[in-house]
Amino acid sequence: MRGHWQTSDTEPVPPGLEYTLDDMVAEKNELLYRLEKVKISIQEHHFRTAELHNMRCPMTFLPREFLFRIFQTISSECWDWALTATHVCRRWRAMVLTISSLWSHVHVSQNYKTAGRLRILDLFLQRSHASLLEIVMHLEIKYLSEPSDDGSDNGSTYDDPENHLRGQTDRIFGTVARWRKLKIRDVHPEGDSVVLLPLRKAYAPMLEILDIEGDPAAELEEHEDCEVLQTEKETGKAAEMQCKTYNDDAEWDALRLFEGGAPRLTEVKLNGLSFALPHRAARLVELHILGRLTPPYLDVHQYNHRNNDWFQSLRVLRISGPHNPDHPKTSITHLLPYLKAPLLDTLEIDFSSQEVGLSFLARMLATRAAPAYTVLQSLHLHGASLSLPDAEIITHMLPSVAHISLNCSASLVHLFRWLLPDGDRHPCVLRMWGYVCRGSHFINDNGYAKIRTIAGGKLLWPKLRSISLSGVEPLDLNALCDVIVDRTSRAIPIACSRRHSQWKIGLDEGESTHPDTIILGQILGCPDALFKSTAAELMNDFDQYIY
Repeated sequence: MRGHWQTSDTEPVPPGLEYTLDDMVAEKNELLYRLEKVKISIQEHHFRTAELHNMRCPMTFLPREFLFRIFQTISSECWDWALTATHVCRRWRAMVLTISSLWSHVHVSQNYKTAGRLRILDLFLQRSHASLLEIVMHLEIKYLSEPSDDGSDNGSTYDDPENHLRGQTDRIFGTVARWRKLKIRDVHPEGDSVVLLPLRKAYAPMLEILDIEGDPAAELEEHEDCEVLQTEKETGKAAEMQCKTYNDDAEWDALRLFEGGAPRLTEVKLNGLSFALPHRAARLVELHILGRLTPPYLDVHQYNHRNNDWFQSLRVLRISGPHNPDHPKTSITHLLPYLKAPLLDTLEIDFSSQEVGLSFLARMLATRAAPAYTVLQSLHLHGASLSLPDAEIITHMLPSVAHISLNCSASLVHLFRWLLPDGDRHPCVLRMWGYVCRGSHFINDNGYAKIRTIAGGKLLWPKLRSISLSGVEPLDLNALCDVIVDRTSRAIPIACSRRHSQWKIGLDEGESTHPDTIILGQILGCPDALFKSTAAELMNDFDQYIY
């Protein structure tokens, strides 16, 4: 039968035999090659995973530039950061030892109970090389306790904490020529001379920033400060209470540092104590005075008489603290009438806890001897009440104000009234502020008040670009809208913002429409139906208007 089998070229090839053996071998080899590549990629992935001990990219492998930024930021906050970083790994240690600026932040305090504290200070001063130093001193002298007579422990881990603190200061006082920044905390009026006496006659050629904060427990209060005096009597020991007041300047002495001079001093910050500025500090740019001043206060009047260019470079003055009318010399307002700073750019006055009239500022600007602050651009007044005459003087004597921040509830209307041109100060505008026109004067409902007008149609504060308000009353809103409408009609850009408060429209649910709200709606071009809405809707519409 095989002999009779004959094939024909025209017969179809059975399924599965269309590829030759060589084709199938080639396809097999290709599949094996691809499988081998997948195996290799899996092995490489396992190798890379095994090399990563920390999947969060450990800081020890960060670039040097990143580590330097991190070290610089943390070293200014923690006194022992540079020393701790040298014990992390070899890479960090080698890097920290080569950056001398990381060792320039030196902290001094009697609370540091680290063994070998003096040796650590020497190490910081040595590794900082010639870098400028930033010194932070926590004195807390009033808490230093003397050793008891019987030699018993009085609660301190050191027999004499004062000597422990003085030992640290002796190490750093020899490097005054390298100081760039000095912070002193917890300075007590009765004990500061114990440790700081060597700095009284010192000369600091590179000092730029001086930040001194008094002991909070030693603030001068209105009530009497009592002391317990031990007196010997015939029958034995007895304690009697004797109260002493510090109303006389002789009871206190101003903190005096760097009387030898600090020619590069540009920023001074004082908080709760008196301080005598160095005689050679004509470059002073920023002055911050916080809290109550203890007598004999910062005598600016004396400085101006000693040297006419004492505050010639002062550009920023920030004053914050309570006002004491009974003891004016302890009030921060006592400084301003004598301050001669022709380049003053920013003035910030914050009474925060109480409403204080700005008559002292008006008197300062109105006196003939007072300098003209023609370049003052930023004015911040917080916690102060503003009368109409004071507002007139402030707006006329400060012609270049561009940014103003106010927190003077129910008195901003007096200031905005002077920001309108003379032609817009007509009776209808003043009537909505509570004034009635009688003859040539405007009379307030609470009493008579003459309002002087200035001829010539002069626009006050033409450079005003931003207004920041807090604690706004309805009358203030009306006056503010008049100012904004007037400025926008003159193509003068102006922005207004609110902070830490909500606008007070004066309209509650179901309450009749307030006249001030009607005037506000008319200024904004709102329909009458809007007056029947809630105060929240009015506030939202007002937010859209103020940009």
